[in-house]
Amino acid sequence: MKLLLARICCLIFVITILPACKRSLQNKLSEAIENNCGKNPRKDCRIILANVTDFKWDRVYLFGSWTTPDAISSKLGTGYDDDGTYDDTQRLIFTRGSRIIYEEDINYLNGDKKIMFNIPDDSIFQRKRYYTSEQAVFNVERGDDEFSKYTLSASR
Repeated sequence: MKLLLARICCLIFVITILPACKRSLQNKLSEAIENNCGKNPRKDCRIILANVTDFKWDRVYLFGSWTTPDAISSKLGTGYDDDGTYDDTQRLIFTRGSRIIYEEDINYLNGDKKIMFNIPDDSIFQRKRYYTSEQAVFNVERGDDEFSKYTLSASR
């Protein structure tokens, strides 16, 4: 009985810890930048977002600070029940068809400070509401370290 209880406790521990070990997209992007462009990227450094993600997606939406769930729902064209974004936070939402398949918040002031998207406005204010997997190409510059190590701007 004690052995069974120990195994159950171990299994619960593993189930709760393993998902936390998954690397964030922010970490993957930072690693890809350093591998492809070095720690001080030149102006010609570009990152193709589809090459960094390990899942298939059609569109990525970028939302800036203080975006409400209603505004996110409106841009996605589907219901969005999660919280909105907070101060100094950007949210990336990846969709495939009409389903949200991945989302991640980037807290560029209090978080890891690895990346920040420098997008004039964001999915709320842009004429371009999203980037397709083919369009999501970003120029990389060294950040100011106060907010982020690297700044990503949409490639034209």
